[in-house]
Amino acid sequence: MVRGSPAQEVQFQVPIQPRARVETVQNRSWVKVTCPERMTLAGPPYDDVVPFGRALVEHFPDRVIWGTDWPHPNMKKEAPDDGMIVDHIPKIALTAAEQKALLVDNSMRLYWY
Repeated sequence: MVRGSPAQEVQFQVPIQPRARVETVQNRSWVKVTCPERMTLAGPPYDDVVPFGRALVEHFPDRVIWGTDWPHPNMKKEAPDDGMIVDHIPKIALTAAEQKALLVDNSMRLYWY
């Protein structure tokens, strides 16, 4: 799992490792895009963390999954609106193919193949 903040998004887009190293990580690691409510600095609708999630979906299309921590334990404030969290998905996975990979295909490969 990769955790980060909006400030780290800029660093993610700058290649800091040789391409071969990134490809090795891509082939051995999985990334979970989740909990925009925990990473946001601006609050709902969590648009400030869209670039971070989008970059993960774009850079690791076959190695990224989506999940939630429902019922949101350990929240310092009230639980977030789950509808807003689900509404975040098409902002980071723009096409039907990306959404299917994120929500279905990649999880099937990770857990059942």
